[in-house]
Amino acid sequence: MNPAGTVVYVVNSGDNTISAFHINPVTGELTPVSGSPFKSDSYLRFFTINPEGTFAYVTSGINANVLAYSIDQITGALTPVLKGPFTSSPFAAGAWPKSVTVNHSGTFAYVANEYDATISAYRINPTTGALTQIKGSSFITGKSPQMLTMNSEDTYAYVTSSAGILIYKINPLTGALSASGDVANTGSSDAITISPAGSFAYISSSDPLDGSNGSITTYHIDSASGALIPAGKPIDTGSNPGNFMMNIAGTFAFLPVENSLLVYKVNPTTGALTPVSGSPFPAGDGHSFSMVNPLGTMAYAVDKDNNIVQSFSINPTIGTLRPIIGLATTESVHGFITINIAGTFAYGTQSADNDNGNTVSTYAINPTTGAFTPAGPPVATGGSGSAMGVVTVNPAGTFAYVANYGSNNVSAFSIDNKTGVLSPVAGSLFPAKIDCK
Repeated sequence: MNPAGTVVYVVNSGDNTISAFHINPVTGELTPVSGSPFKSDSYLRFFTINPEGTFAYVTSGINANVLAYSIDQITGALTPVLKGPFTSSPFAAGAWPKSVTVNHSGTFAYVANEYDATISAYRINPTTGALTQIKGSSFITGKSPQMLTMNSEDTYAYVTSSAGILIYKINPLTGALSASGDVANTGSSDAITISPAGSFAYISSSDPLDGSNGSITTYHIDSASGALIPAGKPIDTGSNPGNFMMNIAGTFAFLPVENSLLVYKVNPTTGALTPVSGSPFPAGDGHSFSMVNPLGTMAYAVDKDNNIVQSFSINPTIGTLRPIIGLATTESVHGFITINIAGTFAYGTQSADNDNGNTVSTYAINPTTGAFTPAGPPVATGGSGSAMGVVTVNPAGTFAYVANYGSNNVSAFSIDNKTGVLSPVAGSLFPAKIDCK
């Protein structure tokens, strides 16, 4: 979505195009931008927009390049940018580029090249959006770099890779990367979570073959160098650790593992994790996903095998979890539940192979107990086929969207602010392209 929230773009890797839609600010209706879908390159992977909303960049895996587009500020249309009098986008990258990241100032762009283990760095022309590789690019990384993220000051870059989290200092004048430190191999599917205060980083990992030997490791972030300094030994978590979450105060941390939810008290001085009394807390035989509400007062675990959501209240003092009496059924759980920012309503999708296939269920969340109560019958998405995505709710909590990648379209709903009930917006379904997600 562009920074103004007026246009949304969808990368269609199935037919090498980019779809663009205007967003009606009152109804949420999606209307195709004139000329959409825009023809692009083969095997599109990752799309990003600069902070000013004037240029867009997308990586193409097979052709080893990054495409640049200027964005019409009135229509939202995409036009390939020029890199010289006679040539235009795309711009060369490394082998199998995975992602592209623009810094907060909009002056430099970085592409993680998965297959040749490099990062291509470019200076962005502020007038045309054209990319010029900076001196020293491409920069060698560890194996299979995936994503690059920067701190808010644009002084350090953190790169996830199969060799761990790699850290680079960013030259503010040239954009060049210089190795600042690294993290020893932390296994496959590594994820990094920064504490709310920015003082500590937590890396979860598991065995690359079978998901066993899971662990979570705490690191102190050096404010001067950006380095990650180990703060204690890795903590054994058991099999398949999932998404590591912290409450907004940074006092407790939550980590789903197979069939249970681990809860830790966070030491504000050292960042150390100490299991709270009773942890791990059982979360169902088919536990597949967990979340903590935005206020940090409730935790939820989806039990996909038994089609239920287990709710827990979080003790704000000691962090223990107390199961809420009664389990809210989700009819046929697709695997994920989305909670609005206010923490008042939850939404879950059901796929076509279930009794209530291709529908969205709405639940009111009791502010005292956290229990889920169905808010009316499931609402049909209108999509067909056996595949659909999770529900995405806009920050204001007024509209919800579902990508139906089994039928290549998007369902849009307005949300009643009192009941949470969904109503299709005018024009839904909105056409997308093959494998929209």
